[in-house]
Amino acid sequence: MPFDQKIRDIYKELPNSERAVADVMLEFPGDIAIYTSGELAERANSSNSAVTRLIKRVGYKDYREVQREVREAQIQGVGIYRTTSHMHEASPKDSFAEHLSLEMKNLQETFAALSNEDFTQAATATKRARRVWVIGFRNGFFFASYLRRQLIQIRPNVVLLPVGGQSIMEDLADATPDDVVIAIGVRRRAPILKEAMRLLHSMDVPIVYFCDHRAVTTRNYSRWSFSCLSAGTILYDSCTTVLSAIYFFIAEVYVQSGRPTQDRMALIEARVDVLNEADNEN
Repeated sequence: MPFDQKIRDIYKELPNSERAVADVMLEFPGDIAIYTSGELAERANSSNSAVTRLIKRVGYKDYREVQREVREAQIQGVGIYRTTSHMHEASPKDSFAEHLSLEMKNLQETFAALSNEDFTQAATATKRARRVWVIGFRNGFFFASYLRRQLIQIRPNVVLLPVGGQSIMEDLADATPDDVVIAIGVRRRAPILKEAMRLLHSMDVPIVYFCDHRAVTTRNYSRWSFSCLSAGTILYDSCTTVLSAIYFFIAEVYVQSGRPTQDRMALIEARVDVLNEADNEN
């Protein structure tokens, strides 16, 4: 059971001194990772001994054990454990500048580490593939949907998975080395993504993989992987770099595809006009 839930379960039974500490811990769980027990007690207008009693009451040996659990949760991307008092104390101007600086740093360092040759090879395979499947779970589904939305304008036979209510292997069971799977894996990754990539890898199906920089084992199953820095200044990871890498990849597929893609896009636009699906005056 997570640390914060253990406290909530006994909250009504706590004496006032420990309840004050619990209030600070529950409001800003991320502070546990950066403040000592004494500093936390001071923020709660309580005592160090109250912190110790509360920690032991919920089953921990000492404060350091709780800190390790909170830091591990932060590494795993659990949003609630990234909530700190610093977020609320910073001015909007400072927060904006910090956010912009980190976004620029993420983009620059991500693309400095990526291989242009890998983009070219992955785009070539995607252009030539018999069929293309794009897979994403949780947050990854958003990026998968965007990628498929752009790619279907360039080439036919691009399928987004999972389809609501279905298992993905109902579609992928007959995948072959002539196909391409594009997988999106950003935290927090669903376990099924790794298992699906492992199976597809054993079937010699080429996998293009867009992921955050903390992906480890899943990258071993891809032929081309694009690892993106995703550090954020607030609760969640920032995936600006993932979207940028996907955009660059789509552009590379388009450039390689040439005249057939231009003809396809012209046909699509003509059909869109017939159904009046786009408001060109708005």
